[in-house]
Amino acid sequence: QMPVPLLVLQDGHVRMANTAAVMLLKGDAPERLHGLVVEDLFEPAAAALCRSPGAAPAQTSESAVRCLDGSIFEGQLRIADFRGSEAAGVQVLLRDVGAERRLAAVEQERVAFFRLSADGFGILDGDLRIIEANASLRSQFGLDTDSAGGTLMDLLESEHRARMRDACLNLQLGEASETVECRLRGRADEAWVELGFVRARSDTWYMVARDISRQMRAEAEARLLQRAVEAVENGVVISDARGPDTPLVYVNPAFTHITGYRADAVIGRNARFLYRDDADQPGLRELDQAMAEGNSASVVVRNYRQDGSLFWNRLRIAPVRDAHGLSHWVGIQQDISEERRAEDHLQQLALSDELTGLPNRRALLVDVDALLPREPLALV
Repeated sequence: QMPVPLLVLQDGHVRMANTAAVMLLKGDAPERLHGLVVEDLFEPAAAALCRSPGAAPAQTSESAVRCLDGSIFEGQLRIADFRGSEAAGVQVLLRDVGAERRLAAVEQERVAFFRLSADGFGILDGDLRIIEANASLRSQFGLDTDSAGGTLMDLLESEHRARMRDACLNLQLGEASETVECRLRGRADEAWVELGFVRARSDTWYMVARDISRQMRAEAEARLLQRAVEAVENGVVISDARGPDTPLVYVNPAFTHITGYRADAVIGRNARFLYRDDADQPGLRELDQAMAEGNSASVVVRNYRQDGSLFWNRLRIAPVRDAHGLSHWVGIQQDISEERRAEDHLQQLALSDELTGLPNRRALLVDVDALLPREPLALV
């Protein structure tokens, strides 16, 4: 019943095997091993020792060991003579040192990964005190190199400690793992970490910490940019330059205010619906040319609201590029209808009599100038 695999040999044959040896050698019963010769199991040098271990109390040898199913493992044999009251023979204690070495190699890799990983790894006790930490975790949390530090709660901003307590409670109630985002206390650079926890035992927690400060700053900047774009009075549209027919992917609230179209009604469509059938415009031709060449442009075009009413749109477009080239177009819309009406009114005042409203002398000169040929007259 001993847990160490044991064979008893006589004249180089197996006479007895315990359960541990049967399991190690892939047998289903001790009888399967009875009668096997040592040369069937071990390499020649080890087999020779099994037949004649010598006068020493015990001999140790390493050998490839062949199992009953044909598989082979790297074994260590502890060989010794024994003499009982009824019989004498050789006893062999077996160890699968290959498996032990593989486990040791895995453990070394685990330790190296723990120490060298860019993510922080730590082990906490039941009071959430950091009892072991790798270099990355020490750097993230500002821990002293000679000691792991205080409790995790001491390292977090006070408003984020409740998140940590909730995560611990969930783990105690049976959750397999928990992840929380917290800001570290006393850091002027707004240091954020994502903490992942696994409860190993009632008094031991494993923790993985990833620095997400850059991600949190980027998200904050993106939210600020979105609020700014949504606050401006001009319409802002973004279209996908790589999508089929350059579809709109974003419109701000001002676009809806100017055009009457809601965002969900236009996302995925090309913006040409804004000029309907009025496509013969110099500004649109200039716009198409700029987009074909991937250039910025500023044009004034006639657009139409959802209710069909016309408005004058001063449209500025600019290309957005990434590492792979042109990815999006950004358009800024400005409704200049009032400005155009004021210009038309001033033009009318300049070319008509203030009292009668009839064309004045300046209007006559403009009409005459329009009728004159532009090419110089040839003398005959």
